[in-house]
Amino acid sequence: MDFGHSKACEGLALWAGREVGLKVLTPVLVAEDEAARTVRDGAWAEYRKRLADRTTYTLAQIRAWLAERGVRVSIASVARDRAPVLAREDRLNLGSEVTRRFMAATAGADTGEVLQAALKRVGQILFETSLKFEAEDLRDALEAGDFVRLAEAVAKLSKAHAETGILRERLAAMRAAFDKELKNRTEKGDGRLTQKDVDEIRRAVFGGAA
Repeated sequence: MDFGHSKACEGLALWAGREVGLKVLTPVLVAEDEAARTVRDGAWAEYRKRLADRTTYTLAQIRAWLAERGVRVSIASVARDRAPVLAREDRLNLGSEVTRRFMAATAGADTGEVLQAALKRVGQILFETSLKFEAEDLRDALEAGDFVRLAEAVAKLSKAHAETGILRERLAAMRAAFDKELKNRTEKGDGRLTQKDVDEIRRAVFGGAA
């Protein structure tokens, strides 16, 4: 968290400096001292955890926890710190839900490694994009047009994968036919192929397209 925008975070930084015995206490000097910075970061992480856990910790309880460390702030100040933390938690949770729905909708498809990797990447992009929404906007968008566009993208990937599979099968069949014709020609003669033999093999493998 940014102590420059939080009285509580600034107070915890100064408390960390006192804990390690710094003579002069400023947020900048705490940041420059490794021991003080370590204590500060731990306190900030604990503060953030308490802010994020609205079920366990009330604003008054968090304020009391700060006061135990000599940090005196108002309930309103703690509430201001909690608001963006909860908003981010909401975005993370909703982003995870959007991604879960997307992956569930595409599960069970007959996909190869390339398409599986593509689906995973689309899911990552969807999650990252979700974090840019405000929580309320994201709730409204869960079933909206972005989902449709993502489904269309997956459909295109599926089509490309299917077409690639068909081409692979055709090439395998052509290779088998070529090997068969080549074997027949070489076994019937002295092992050497004439231009006529090559032309006939080509017609046998590729048909009229040859």
